[in-house]
Amino acid sequence: MSLFKRKQQGSSEQAVWLVRCRLLLEHRQRLIAGYLGRKTQYWNRGSWIIALTVFILLFGGFCLLLCIKAFIHF
Repeated sequence: MSLFKRKQQGSSEQAVWLVRCRLLLEHRQRLIAGYLGRKTQYWNRGSWIIALTVFILLFGGFCLLLCIKAFIHF
């Protein structure tokens, strides 16, 4: 009986299309990061704090709104 016999592990090569997809995503992320870095390269500390505050208020408010709607729904 071969119930407890270990299976032979073949080579764990990744699928070619997954590697290409990963490389494409990394390339696009680097392009976007470079673009955003160039746009904000001359921002001072005050501008960064204001941008962070606006980001937190917008997305935090949206998440809070979603939570409130979820609790009202039940």
